[in-house]
Amino acid sequence: MYTPAHFQVNDRDTLHAFMRRHSFATLVSQEGGVPQATHLPFLLNPTQGAHGFLLSHMARANPQWRHFGTSEVLIIFT
Repeated sequence: MYTPAHFQVNDRDTLHAFMRRHSFATLVSQEGGVPQATHLPFLLNPTQGAHGFLLSHMARANPQWRHFGTSEVLIIFT
C-alpha cells in the first residue's frame, strides 16, 4: 500500500493505540487474483509476536476463511 513519507506512522505504541480505538477493520485477501474483503472486529495482544498479534472471528458461512494460510492478507484500520 502506497503511503507518502509525510503520512507514515512507524511508532508501534501509536499504531497499537489506533488499532485499539478503531478495532473494527477490513480484512482483505485474494484467491486466484480475485480480492475479497470482510469487516471484522479485532483484538490486539501487543506482547505476542514481534509486532503484536491480532485476533478476530469470521463466520464459517463466509468463504473468505478458506484463503487463510495460502497467502498474505491486508488488514485496514480506519
